[in-house]
Amino acid sequence: MGPHQDWREKQIKKGDSPYRVNLLSIGGSDPSGGAGVQADSALCAMLGARCLSVVTAVTAQNTSRFASTWPVPPRSVRAQLDSVLEDFEVGAVRIGMVYGAGAIKELARGLKDLDAPIVLDPVLESTTGGALIDGGAVGELKSSLLPLCAAVTPNLAEARALAGGGRTGAELAARRLRGMGAGGVIVTGVPDGGGVADIVLDETGPHMVRGKRIERENHGGGCAHSAMVALSLAAGKTLRQAARAAHRYAYAAASGAEDAGRGAALAGVPAPHRELRAGIRAFASIPGIHRHIPECQTNFAFADAPPRSTGDILAISGRLARVGTGIAMAGHIERGGSKHVASVLLEVARRFPGTRAAANIRYSKATIRRAERAGMQLSSYDRRDEPKGTKARGSSTRWGAAAALRGRTVPPDIIYHTGDWGKEPMIIVLAKDPAQLAAKVAVLARVGPQNKYGTGDPGA
Repeated sequence: MGPHQDWREKQIKKGDSPYRVNLLSIGGSDPSGGAGVQADSALCAMLGARCLSVVTAVTAQNTSRFASTWPVPPRSVRAQLDSVLEDFEVGAVRIGMVYGAGAIKELARGLKDLDAPIVLDPVLESTTGGALIDGGAVGELKSSLLPLCAAVTPNLAEARALAGGGRTGAELAARRLRGMGAGGVIVTGVPDGGGVADIVLDETGPHMVRGKRIERENHGGGCAHSAMVALSLAAGKTLRQAARAAHRYAYAAASGAEDAGRGAALAGVPAPHRELRAGIRAFASIPGIHRHIPECQTNFAFADAPPRSTGDILAISGRLARVGTGIAMAGHIERGGSKHVASVLLEVARRFPGTRAAANIRYSKATIRRAERAGMQLSSYDRRDEPKGTKARGSSTRWGAAAALRGRTVPPDIIYHTGDWGKEPMIIVLAKDPAQLAAKVAVLARVGPQNKYGTGDPGA
């Protein structure tokens, strides 16, 4: 048994999460909290990952100005890195500010055998105007760190500087960076008519992710973008999928930036992500909730605006899984993170726009009786009536929701079915927002008598 497998077993025995992704954030300390390791830590805490860190520099800056930098000695950088890698299973690495060539060399030596995606955000200058890398260290960055990376995420100005300067086009700059050894390149902030685009280049060729332009200056949007790329790659997504998820997240983080100081607004965790995360925490804290997690596990979805597709709906790119006597979030929160629960929510929200949150829990007759006693509105459907074509198209849940809603004039609190051959029975709880959803589940999850296995019997 290897050290990482041994670690997983210990976590399971303690009832802690064996699924939590460890993101290693390597970068500078930003006292404003808008960027660097502080921003990554806040993002991870909200999305369900754990943030480990290696501090490469201490900066004095705020939202209005950049005062100074104190690089951490290379030996200290390497010591921090070694202490993390010898103790933790790292799921992904995000590298931001690394000021000097010596620190870059130590990081490259320490990371060269790591079996995890490394994402380099080659920050050259702070939003507030300070130099984030020594001019003589850029060559070392390109020769030592860049070839280790699954993805490099420069903005257009950084891509041009690294690719040789001048007015190099975004795609040509990306090709040059990939030619230096990077597995993939995402050039952000490329003008695209009246909007903005990211140019994604991997082994399949170039791809464009288009979006709206945010005119308001913000601090920390690039950090949020590269951290989301790293988390997405850790979850097994392709570079193109990671680029789309990161673009959506960074746009939400930047558009919802807060005027925390007197200068640039601070991009942070978007309000919808915070709201969903708060609902998930409330859900996870319900006594005995682990007994109500189905075999297929649970997802928790939230539409902060009227959804047009499941890609508009926030959910967990994974599941809420039962771990001992608790539950843990396997994956992170992103738009398009759910297919089945989000499909039900999409169908219900189109009919009843006030319904914006949904989660699936284990079916039992006792739970249905509790819902009825609480005065909840219930709808059900029979999976045996499902047309064969819907299964082939992968639209079973949409069909089921539509069938359950047929003839209804008020929104349901619950949609359920009692299963079919090879299909687990399921309850979908619906609400106006994540907080109300958690409150409804709390009513349904009252602990019953202990069975012979020492757990409450949801089927009693």
